[in-house]
Amino acid sequence: MARTTLTRLPASAGPGPWGRPPAPPPSWQTWGVIQRWYDPTQPQTLRNAVVFLYISGVFNLLIGAYASLLGLAIFAGQIVGGVGIANERRWGYWLAVVAAAVPLVLLAYLAFVAGFGVILASFFSLAFGVALLALLLHPMSRDYQRLHFH
Repeated sequence: MARTTLTRLPASAGPGPWGRPPAPPPSWQTWGVIQRWYDPTQPQTLRNAVVFLYISGVFNLLIGAYASLLGLAIFAGQIVGGVGIANERRWGYWLAVVAAAVPLVLLAYLAFVAGFGVILASFFSLAFGVALLALLLHPMSRDYQRLHFH
């Protein structure tokens, strides 16, 4: 039987074939940098809210929300709010809540002015907006952002 010799790795080589992963940069170097688009460690309500924010933002862009300044602001608020939540930023959470509530307030105003046929015509928009706001304002989401966001 052949004899196997074990060689010792140098101290600089850590786990894995490429050595140790580099140390993360200090927090002042990563300020303002997008670190992630989606965080799988967050509660299910926040993860789903982030996905809904991205989907809603893309749909708003596709239906022509960029034609008005308010529509563009809502689109930007949804996308930037989703990124803020994914990176556990408190401002991202509140921006997402505002960006989710404004279309519902506008829809309620249109229903009051033009009649409730507007709500029936935009039923999916209403259902999507209510679901998004419910996910953001769910007690699990609020508790997590209160405890873990900075």
